[in-house]
Amino acid sequence: MNSQDRSNFQQRLQELEAQIPNETTSGQRLEPNLPINSDAAATLPQIANWFYNLPDVLKIVAIAVAAVLSFTLLRTVLQLVFSLITLAVVGGLVYFAYKFWITPQPPES
Repeated sequence: MNSQDRSNFQQRLQELEAQIPNETTSGQRLEPNLPINSDAAATLPQIANWFYNLPDVLKIVAIAVAAVLSFTLLRTVLQLVFSLITLAVVGGLVYFAYKFWITPQPPES
C-alpha cells in the first residue's frame, strides 16, 4: 500500500467520522436497530422505567421473582422435552416388541 492510498483512506475516514453525529457526548444512548414488534418496543421502556423507579429492596425482590419464574418456565420446558423423548423411546420399544414377538414369523424351509 503506497502513501497516497493511505492518505486517501485517512481522508475518507475523517470524512465519515465527521458525518456521524456525536451521540455519546450529547448524553444520548445509541439504540441498536433490532427488528422487534411495536408492542415490545413500547413495553420494554415502560418496564425499564418501572424497574428503575423501584427502591433498592424492591429491585432485589423483582429480580428474585423474575429468576424464580424463569427457572420454573425452564424446568417446565425441560420436563416437556424429557417426556417427549421418553414417549419416543417407549414407542420404539413397543414397535420392536410388536415386530419381533407378536407378528407371525414366516415358516422356515
